Amino acid sequence: MTKEEKELSEELKMSEKLYKEANERLSKAIKNKNFEDASVAQALYEAAQKRIKDTNERLQKCLKKREEISSKRRKVMDEYSQKFSTQTSKK
Repeated sequence: MTKEEKELSEELKMSEKLYKEANERLSKAIKNKNFEDASVAQALYEAAQKRIKDTNERLQKCLKKREEISSKRRKVMDEYSQKFSTQTSKK
């Protein structure tokens, strides 16, 4: 889980850099009235948005799995603790 979370976090950082670059390119293209560059920048912008959205969704799924595992771990530990205390009190 941790490895996947780190990979997703890095992917998100790269996507955000792409988003920022696309935004800068789009601003320059509009300022210079270069619509060919604006079209390329717009495509980069849309690709970055999609990557960010997809990565965020995958990261949320990963975090949800982590919570489920933690919950199951707590349940097992509680059951073990309860069983152990019941056995100890019988002695």
